[in-house]
Amino acid sequence: MGNRNYYTKDMDGCAVDQQVLQALVKQHAPSLFKRSTPDNDIAYEFTVAIQMDALQWLLCLFIHSLPFEAVLRVWDLYFLQGTVLLLRLAVTVVKRCEEQLLACSDMAAFLEVLRKRLKKYVEVDILLLQTFDAPAKHLDRKALEKQREAVRATQRRAKR
Repeated sequence: MGNRNYYTKDMDGCAVDQQVLQALVKQHAPSLFKRSTPDNDIAYEFTVAIQMDALQWLLCLFIHSLPFEAVLRVWDLYFLQGTVLLLRLAVTVVKRCEEQLLACSDMAAFLEVLRKRLKKYVEVDILLLQTFDAPAKHLDRKALEKQREAVRATQRRAKR
């Protein structure tokens, strides 16, 4: 399934997939990262917020973020597709909330949108259809492994 390194002492696999998710979000929702000013680094706050929620999404398989009916359907698909599904779903969630996130002015507001509003206002069928249609439909196991290797290479260079 691809998340065998999520639950290790250093959680290396999860940290790598958080970076992959951040790159996917930058690719599919770049406007969320272009809002910083010299006085307010809102892009940094969004990055931290997405990293915090991504950790929970990936480790807990969305159980705290989606309505229970949606969680059960996500889990069914997870057993078929593994972490590819989790990353696709995470990108879809962020993309669906993009307008609300653009209206946020701080990390607390970002977290409010990504956590509470998502759990209340998600249409399960539409969310899952969007997960397989766009924006990260190109993401498959081979593409995911390629992105993971790029993140690991960057981490190795940073350690030197």
